[in-house]
Amino acid sequence: MAKGDEICESEVVVRAAMYPYWDADQGRGTPSAFAATEVSVSRLAIYDLERIISIFKADFDGRVHPDGSSMDICGFGQGIVASITCQAETPMQNSTELPNVVLTVNEDPISNETGVTNNPSHALICGWDRENPSQPRKISRGIAKRLLNIFSWSKRD
Repeated sequence: MAKGDEICESEVVVRAAMYPYWDADQGRGTPSAFAATEVSVSRLAIYDLERIISIFKADFDGRVHPDGSSMDICGFGQGIVASITCQAETPMQNSTELPNVVLTVNEDPISNETGVTNNPSHALICGWDRENPSQPRKISRGIAKRLLNIFSWSKRD
């Protein structure tokens, strides 16, 4: 899990969307793009969008998913940190209880890692157990759907 500091609530982060995280019919990401314990994003406060997309392309274009599908970047989404973290602070439909996950967005710069482009703008959306905040927790599909809907999506040029 990310050990870096939480980033400012007003920052915008960018999420790459490639197979299996892109729905071509809808022209946006899929909930699976957010359904993990850690979700990789990049910070527009560090690099501009063009530079971030070039890193995404360098790391994914030409890769092949284990099922044989191309992992070329299909699009990307942008979300505001405050909107991301608040998605776990509202009860799910037909419930009065908060979800069992808390979200943070933490610095996680990449430097000198084998097979990955250096990316000082890299950050992670992290899921944490609400009852035990030091324990990582997978982001549920319900919260992942909320995240999908608060990101603005664009197709790759």
